[in-house]
Order: sequence, then structure tokens, then C-alpha cells
Amino acid sequence: GAETLAQTQPLPKLKTLILKHNFFADEGTVALANSASFPNLEKLQLGWNEVRDAGALALANSKNFPKLKKLDLRGNFLAGKTKETLRSSLSYLKSLRIFQSEWPDLGSGNLTQYPLYYNSCRVEFRCAPFDNRFWKVAPNV
Repeated sequence: GAETLAQTQPLPKLKTLILKHNFFADEGTVALANSASFPNLEKLQLGWNEVRDAGALALANSKNFPKLKKLDLRGNFLAGKTKETLRSSLSYLKSLRIFQSEWPDLGSGNLTQYPLYYNSCRVEFRCAPFDNRFWKVAPNV
């Protein structure tokens, strides 16, 4: 699966890689993060692959995606601290999509407990499984 793909010869023309629902977990994600096969990748979708903290942190620390603009990790199993690391390490991304299971206190009108802005990064939070409501945050201006 992902390990085999990670070992391919460099694919310099590849801009988008969609690997949703493949269930390759941390092992596949770490292999992709360590791969030099995708030097011009701009969009990476890894949603619903049973990725956990080790795989997500490998992506956060990877230097192999210098042109990455969008990363989608929705539907995986990430701890709060891992999500924070992703947001800070990948703050240069235009879009970072992370599954969010907590509901903010909308009654107070205060969303400051949910860090939505990180430099020019747009972070989109999904409210609950199978719920189409999103908070979409425009880039900082």
C-alpha cells in the first residue's frame, strides 16, 4: 500500500495525492512522510486512514513536502496535543483539515479557546461525524 507508493521513483509532476479510506495507519503515513517521491506535492488527502499520533507527527516533522499547501487528516485518531503540533508546525499551509469532535461554546460567542488562526493558515473544523456543518476560516489579512 502506502509503503510501496512511498518507495517509488520521484514523481515531480504529481501535485495532488488523494489516499482517503485506505486504512494504512501510522506505518503508511510515516512511510509517506519519509519519502522523497513527492517533491512538488501541493495537496495531500489522508482522511479516514486510522492515522494516529505517530503518523501525524511524522507529517508535521517532514521536510519532504516543500510545496505542500493543503493537508486533510479528517477522520483519524489524533490527540489534542498532536493537533496543536500540526497547527504550529504546518502553519504555512493554506488549509489544514483536522477532524474536530468537541463542540465550542457558541452561546458565549467566544471561540478563542479554539485556535482558528495560525499565520495565514485556514483551519477547518468538522463538528461531528456525518455532520456537514463546518466552520470555515478565511486566511488572515
